[in-house]
Amino acid sequence: RSDGTNTEIIKVPLSYAPRARFRQRLAADQKEGTEVEVSLPRMSFEWTDISYDSARKLNTMQRMVSVNSSDATKLDYRWQRVPYELTFNVGIYTTNTEDGLKIIEQILPFFTPELTVTINDVVATDVPIVLTGVSQEDTWEGGFPEERRYVVWTLDFSVKTYLYGPSKTSKVITEVITQLYTNDNLIVLTMNSGGSKDYRIGETVYQGDSYTDSDVQGIVENWNSPTYKLTVKNVLGNFTTSKKVIGMDSKAEWILSSSTTGLQDTQTSLETANVRITQVPDPTSADADDEYNVTTTLTKRD
Repeated sequence: RSDGTNTEIIKVPLSYAPRARFRQRLAADQKEGTEVEVSLPRMSFEWTDISYDSARKLNTMQRMVSVNSSDATKLDYRWQRVPYELTFNVGIYTTNTEDGLKIIEQILPFFTPELTVTINDVVATDVPIVLTGVSQEDTWEGGFPEERRYVVWTLDFSVKTYLYGPSKTSKVITEVITQLYTNDNLIVLTMNSGGSKDYRIGETVYQGDSYTDSDVQGIVENWNSPTYKLTVKNVLGNFTTSKKVIGMDSKAEWILSSSTTGLQDTQTSLETANVRITQVPDPTSADADDEYNVTTTLTKRD
């Protein structure tokens, strides 16, 4: 009606069925001896294809993380979801054009040409449903009076969705430590066992009969006696394996086994790091799904 009210509301049944099979069923009703015909209007839908959507590909090394549903101290994670595009069609079957138009006009205005819906997948995701085509076919050719007429409307859609791999469980990180270094031409010297005395941080070390006659010198940055590793900075020259490395102040003497240029592996104590930044949740008892602040502690090495 012109005032916006409805004279009658008819619910149209919707079922999953291939469109060709549905049309065969309607065609069979026209044969003689058919006692029960399919009532129209009706609707059917069919999923027709799935294809990989490379245009929406994301970094496959990223993880998607959510709180474990049974244990808030753990996290469930999956590798990045994979984009796919699904295609399906909707068939609308009516006995005349007017009924088909009344159904079509209640569907098409929502697609411009896409309709975005939010689904609760592994994560809440906005899924665009794109209307890619609309067509109509009138099967009646004005033949025999007993021939049944039906009009078929076909709506083609594509759905941009994602598929997910299996989930895994991991513990929650409760402490983050960041260590900052300054690379003053650092070299890590690994000594053979059996040396004498311990090197002192800040003293000069060298190789040769005396400091004045040596071809290589450096300043001790760190000495790790259990691992026999000596970190030296401000190095002048090249240390030679199988020769003694002598400390000027400590008089320590160890035979060099090998040397590595660069920083040592990150240590749990400050040692070679100049600055350490420690971050923990506040409160420390917070679970993964709790609201919490972060306490940051900055420590500088003298």
